[in-house]
Amino acid sequence: MLIRHGGAVHRYTALTLLLVLIFIVVIAIWLLIELRINAKQEFESRVEDLVKYQTIVNRLPLLQTKNEAFKQLLSQQKLTLPIKEQSIAIAELQGELRQLTQQNAIRLMSIQGKFLPNDNQSFSTVSMKLQLQTTHEKLKVLLHKLEGRTPLGFIDSLIIQKDQRRSQFSQKEPANLTVKLDYRVYMESENNE
Repeated sequence: MLIRHGGAVHRYTALTLLLVLIFIVVIAIWLLIELRINAKQEFESRVEDLVKYQTIVNRLPLLQTKNEAFKQLLSQQKLTLPIKEQSIAIAELQGELRQLTQQNAIRLMSIQGKFLPNDNQSFSTVSMKLQLQTTHEKLKVLLHKLEGRTPLGFIDSLIIQKDQRRSQFSQKEPANLTVKLDYRVYMESENNE
């Protein structure tokens, strides 16, 4: 069989090549448009970030003055126990906590203190375990006073148990609670002067 120049096969081949070429051009144009859209979105995102960082930089002098004022306030307040002998620090903290419970008419059943040195050697921890009997309202007042006092203290754990015997007989009186709490205060180490 003889294939003539310009026959049907050549026309179909040329048409197929033209369609493939058009398809490749369309795909290339679509990819370029997609890249442009992604680049525009990335640019807009970077502009938003730049505006955000610019506002932070503009606020920097104000934040620095607030930071300096806060540092002065902290230096004036006594946030840690003064440097003392460990046993004296424990005894003084126990005395302060006893006085605080007596002022709030709370029955202190037991108090145990211990000294925990830290690895970083700039601060040590004085930890107290307290067991109390009190009511809801008195406990709330005590917790506020413990968290808001100086030197700064932290309540690590708090276990509250309601006294079931008393609440069965008297609905008018507030229920007694047995409270166990761990309280800690930091003390500056002698090396941190």
